[in-house]
Amino acid sequence: APADHASGFKDGGGIRQLEAKLMDAIRASASGPADVDLQELQWRLLARRDAAQAQALAALVTAFVANFNNAVRELLYPGSPEARLAAEVSLDLLARFGFVFELESLLSTAGSELGMLGDAEAAMRSLRSVRIFLYRWEDAHKAGETVPVPSDAAEVDLLGSDTEWIGIVPRLVDVRHSDLSRSAAEVRLWLSMPPGVEEQPEYPDALRRVLNAATSGGIEVFPIVFTQGINEKQSMANFGTAHPMLSSLFGSSVAQSEINNENLAQLASVYAKVRSALEARVADGDLLVAPLDELDARLAQISETVALAAVGGKKNVSVLTQTSRFVRRLGGGRATCCKSAKDRTSMAVTLEQASLLADNHGLETEIHA
Repeated sequence: APADHASGFKDGGGIRQLEAKLMDAIRASASGPADVDLQELQWRLLARRDAAQAQALAALVTAFVANFNNAVRELLYPGSPEARLAAEVSLDLLARFGFVFELESLLSTAGSELGMLGDAEAAMRSLRSVRIFLYRWEDAHKAGETVPVPSDAAEVDLLGSDTEWIGIVPRLVDVRHSDLSRSAAEVRLWLSMPPGVEEQPEYPDALRRVLNAATSGGIEVFPIVFTQGINEKQSMANFGTAHPMLSSLFGSSVAQSEINNENLAQLASVYAKVRSALEARVADGDLLVAPLDELDARLAQISETVALAAVGGKKNVSVLTQTSRFVRRLGGGRATCCKSAKDRTSMAVTLEQASLLADNHGLETEIHA
């Protein structure tokens, strides 16, 4: 999980918990001396944000590069008409709207993992002020900027073919904060493409629109977090929620419900903008991967699932599976995390890979003896 692991989580939890503690201290200081050192608390928050946001940025860039390069590959060498359409819509949404990036959390709301979840949620929230810019490699040299050159062609050739390829060179990432408060950041990625390729008739219009948007104003990022603890510690926290008198002993799942509800509202707001972009695409006479009615129904289903998961303190993995499918329908990127990215994350990734095979490649969902 993107968190300040080095500082630990015993003293006041993660960023989300420290933010609440700081607000309480500020309100208390209005009527008398504060019980805590406000400057020290603000410093701890800043240090934790730096550590956690750096990790969230790394995950964001990785997801964006993978999505962009895969879409370009499918546009130029489509495996099927459906794959080409999905790639075209994905790039079109980047140009018209932005990039949706979802973090799926399997962290529990008990012990140190509650603080870890507080860091991860706040780190993802900070990505709302990030914009991604794409610059052509050749343009950088013309402008006199120093751009590191890969040691060999294999690093540019992202698909391992013998031909020159259009794609982002992953190692060339430059993050620049626009002000000293670190409230906003620019992620600058360098694009490699064969000379003169943009003048060729088969050059995709969707790619041209993305590059125009990403070079001028940048691509806006819309981060989303949904969380569902699945281990035995979450079972104890759920028990504490169902029996409030014992919550001090077993913990509580309240933070999980709060985060999911906050991000459900964020997802609904994001989808409203995506829907407008898709409506504009339809008005232009272009096709969609999924009908708008289907996307509306998926969001309504997610809303019901999140509401149901908050009642009775029970685990509901559908919160994660439904949101992951929905984000992919919006052309977004995804990441999965738990405490150490071993057992729980491995199981979640295996489930998602099997779901993708069933949804897109005809894998049978029934197991035959």
